[in-house]
Amino acid sequence: MYSVEELSCCDSCPGRHSFISTIWENMKAIGLNLETWSKACEDVVCSHAFLMNNLWQIYKHLKGTKLGNLLGDTWLRENDQYKEYYSTICLRESWGKLPALLNREGQLSGRRATARDLVKKRLKFFSEAVDNMYKKQSHWIILDKDLHEKTCQPKRVSHGSFKMRHLNEKFDNGVMNPYRNSPTVK
Repeated sequence: MYSVEELSCCDSCPGRHSFISTIWENMKAIGLNLETWSKACEDVVCSHAFLMNNLWQIYKHLKGTKLGNLLGDTWLRENDQYKEYYSTICLRESWGKLPALLNREGQLSGRRATARDLVKKRLKFFSEAVDNMYKKQSHWIILDKDLHEKTCQPKRVSHGSFKMRHLNEKFDNGVMNPYRNSPTVK
C-alpha cells in the first residue's frame, strides 16, 4: 500500500490514479450524504445553513493539507463557492422575504385613516416577522468563529439598528422598547 506522500510525488506511481479516484468517489459520497441529511430538515433555511456549515468545515479542514492538495485548489475553490451559494440562499430565504411585507399595495386609497391603519398593520407584521426570524436564528449554533461572525453579526447589527430606529419613534400603540424599561412615549 502506498502512502499519500508516495502517491503525490509523481504521476507515474502505480496505484496513484485509483487512489485519487477513490478519494474523489468518497468526497462525492460525503456530498450526497450531506444533501440527503439537509433534506431531513423541515425548515428550508435550516437546510441551507446545514449545508453551508458542513461545506465550510470540509473546506477549512482540507485546505493546506496533503488530502486537500490531492483534491486540488480548483476543487477546494468550488467547495468554498458552494458554501457561499448556500449562505446567500439562506440569507435570501429568511431575511430576503421580509421587505415584501412592506409593499405599498392598497395604501393609495381615498381615505387617509384607512391607509394609515394599513401602514401600521404592515409595520407591525414586518416588525413581528423580523423579531421571529431573529429569535429563531439567534439560537442557531455555528461553532466556527469565522463562519459565525460572517453569518450572524450582520443580522444582529441590522436587527438592533432596526429596533432602535423604529422603537425610538413615536408610535400610537405604545410599543415596548426591549432596550429600555419604559414604553415608548406617545
